[in-house]
Amino acid sequence: MILMLGEVELGMCLLYRSNLRDGIDNVALQDMFRKFGNVLSCKVAMFEDGKSKGYGFVQFETEESALAATDKLNGFTVADKQFIYRDVQV
Repeated sequence: MILMLGEVELGMCLLYRSNLRDGIDNVALQDMFRKFGNVLSCKVAMFEDGKSKGYGFVQFETEESALAATDKLNGFTVADKQFIYRDVQV
């Protein structure tokens, strides 16, 4: 599967991460995923008041890194929140 975001071909390197804990920001999300490989970008969706909407996106440099993250973390529970991943359809 090839994903296009603007003019950038992403392959399977972009992950959608839902069910994020309250108070998480871009830095914390990136810290969670950097152990799986080089994170090119990381974005938590936020309300205007600065609170997390509970989901975000992580873009890895390689498909292998993205697959490693989903294999290790999908279904894993942290602070009573279960990690959920989905393929991004653009």
